[in-house]
Amino acid sequence: MLLVFDNLWMIPEFVVVDWIFTVPLCFLSVAGSTYWIQRRRQGDVHGTALWKALLLGAVAAVPFSVTGTPVGLALLAWFGIKKMTD
Repeated sequence: MLLVFDNLWMIPEFVVVDWIFTVPLCFLSVAGSTYWIQRRRQGDVHGTALWKALLLGAVAAVPFSVTGTPVGLALLAWFGIKKMTD
């Protein structure tokens, strides 16, 4: 979800939409799905899942793509993504 919403900032039409809607939408979409996945699929406790959800939601909400930066690389490595293609 982070990759999808973070890369939406690269689409000019997405940036044109009023940021008062897009920033909260990105945050809520990524934070909500991350929390659900961490709790249900990974078995994290509430606090750990919430911390991860808030962090990734904040990263997705900044109005530029983060995944192409060193911060994005560190996040991808943290989550174990070793390569982008199959």
